[in-house]
Amino acid sequence: MRLREYTAARAVPRYSCAISPGKHCPLFGAGAVLRGIGGITLLYLGTQDCVYYAQKAALEHRLSAPSGAESSRVLALQLSDADLIFGIRPQLEQLLEREARRAGTRGVFLVTSCSVELLSEDLQSVVDAVGRRTGKTLALIPTEHFRTFSYFEGMEAALSALVRGLKPRPPQARAFAVLGVRHRGAERAEPVRFLQERGYTLQSILPYEASLDQIEALPGVSFTLVLDGTGLGVARSLQSEFGIPFVRFDQKLDLERITEAWRQLARLTGEPLASWIGAQRREAAARSEALRPLVGGKTFFYSQVILYPFETCLFLSRLGMIPTCIFLGSVLDHTDESRLALAGQADPLLLQNASSDAVEAMLAEQTPDYFIGAAGQAIRRYPVRHVNFRTIPVEAGFSFYRSCLSQLGDAAGAAGEEYAR
Repeated sequence: MRLREYTAARAVPRYSCAISPGKHCPLFGAGAVLRGIGGITLLYLGTQDCVYYAQKAALEHRLSAPSGAESSRVLALQLSDADLIFGIRPQLEQLLEREARRAGTRGVFLVTSCSVELLSEDLQSVVDAVGRRTGKTLALIPTEHFRTFSYFEGMEAALSALVRGLKPRPPQARAFAVLGVRHRGAERAEPVRFLQERGYTLQSILPYEASLDQIEALPGVSFTLVLDGTGLGVARSLQSEFGIPFVRFDQKLDLERITEAWRQLARLTGEPLASWIGAQRREAAARSEALRPLVGGKTFFYSQVILYPFETCLFLSRLGMIPTCIFLGSVLDHTDESRLALAGQADPLLLQNASSDAVEAMLAEQTPDYFIGAAGQAIRRYPVRHVNFRTIPVEAGFSFYRSCLSQLGDAAGAAGEEYAR
């Protein structure tokens, strides 16, 4: 499929038939959000493979977490052949009620795998009934992989479940929350650092580091920062329910949107930032122009994770680079603007990326000048310049934009103060 033939992510063909458990399944995305929250029970319901890998991931997370870190109680419920034929409502209702009444449990989250689609059970009514009887928070998160594209959909569903039903809280003056971040470093990201240096309080980082108490206190913050697209739905919910404004710093390689995000933050805080924003934007634009002669006309394959694919390819295209193949991972742009703008400039091949072998096979077919994204040792066999934009620790704003320019400059052979961070 070519970019200009794109209709939906699910229609993009795979270059490999490999299935990677976890990378594309929303079940694992929901687990990634919920397994690090204490005081809740996380119930996985599905077939043997689904619940095995889900519980394995939860145990690995617990073993690797810092000492004293909170974690949820995890139960894996394997469906039998009889369950698929006769249903599970009575047993499930009994188990949910037992867990909800368990000492220390503040909420129960039922995450169902795609196999549960076959049952035609009304599990939402079961969850609602137990919630009414026990007075506890219960939520159903169906992760129907038959109809989904990536595990990020499971993350978004879990985040939405966590903030659903929140009650108003007294305002916390000069407090803000960061939404969507699932990796370390957000507390030092450019906009967060800016706010903290001016006396603002970082209330929580959801889902990377947030307790139930912090989640319940979210309605009291003054505003939120979206540093990753998975937090956009939560930000919109908080704005709709409680009038809490949000600023989007998730569009990390669109210089105009970065500039507008800073302007919006300046309006919210009343900080006089016009001259600083203007200087930062001019510097970023100047660095882009200085880099253009080094990378202009160079072809690239794209297989970067975490960043929006079409926005990132548009950023590279505006530097004069030419996309010849885009491997879509689990992240998608939240709007069509970048895709349409990119399609006006180029028409690269578009494929779903199921494995590193698929990328290597395409490299063997046609070798670009640059490969953008994570790559194994095999890439060394090909005469390509490799750039994997650093997304951990989490960064945003003008700083991240300059960092990506710096990495491209280094890969192109540029050195010296011009590209030093």
